[in-house]
Amino acid sequence: MPFALLLAVPKFSWSTDTIWTTESAYNLIRVAHQGKRLVLLLNSRDSVHTVRVESSNWTGFYYDDFALGPLLVPARSVMVLGMGGGGSIQATRLTAPEAAIDAVEIDGKVVDAAQRFFGLHADPHLRIHVADARPWLQRNRGPYGIVHVDLYHGGPYVPFYLTTVEFYRLVRSRMSDDGVAMINVFDVGSQQEVLASVVATLKQVYPSVMVVPAGYFSNKMVLAFARPQTLVSVRDRLAAVEGRNPWQVLARKSATEITEPAVRPGAIVLTDDRAPVEEMTRRMLAGR
Repeated sequence: MPFALLLAVPKFSWSTDTIWTTESAYNLIRVAHQGKRLVLLLNSRDSVHTVRVESSNWTGFYYDDFALGPLLVPARSVMVLGMGGGGSIQATRLTAPEAAIDAVEIDGKVVDAAQRFFGLHADPHLRIHVADARPWLQRNRGPYGIVHVDLYHGGPYVPFYLTTVEFYRLVRSRMSDDGVAMINVFDVGSQQEVLASVVATLKQVYPSVMVVPAGYFSNKMVLAFARPQTLVSVRDRLAAVEGRNPWQVLARKSATEITEPAVRPGAIVLTDDRAPVEEMTRRMLAGR
């Protein structure tokens, strides 16, 4: 399930701002109202899962970067792995308002919150599936032009089996040949060890992997293309977006910031047999 941001987000009170709460087998779930925005929090007040600004699909957080997908590849169909409150869906609707979307979320109570408070009940082109992402992928064929991967435990930890070469091979098998997978990665560590391993792992599966800073904080949007791309061609597509809407401004900004990192020597390629992503996350949070 997705994880918005995290430790650097301003504190939200459990008491005075909370408008709805429930508990599931996976999470303590709260919806809080602060000013003109709603926030979905999981398990602690520091674990901000989704933000929604009233009367707008734009938040300033990393979810907004999912609007870039339809600017880079055809967006007839989209698969969302880790729906949460639907931040990536709201952003996608800015650039692909009629794309068919299949969204997978493991926690049915999170789906309830998304539909009650975050506007997903009104999307006629959206199908929501309450399921674990990897088993769901094994049962459903696609193909999808864009895949969102935003799979967190309601905190900074990603389930290890959703980070591996085997998992991304399964994702790739459900994509169209001109598609892109968009992966949210949170890494505040000085060594960027988590990000380096994600890039090394993805490059075992995808011919072109690029990274762009996302949102206000330390998130990165990793773009994994099913077909070889050049950094120049991707930059040109983003730079050519005209207009003053926030997503158009973001596209041009991303054109100046996107990189194509090489695999770092010593970066761990994550596999089903060896995926120490929790250990790396603990080191990252400890500042090492």
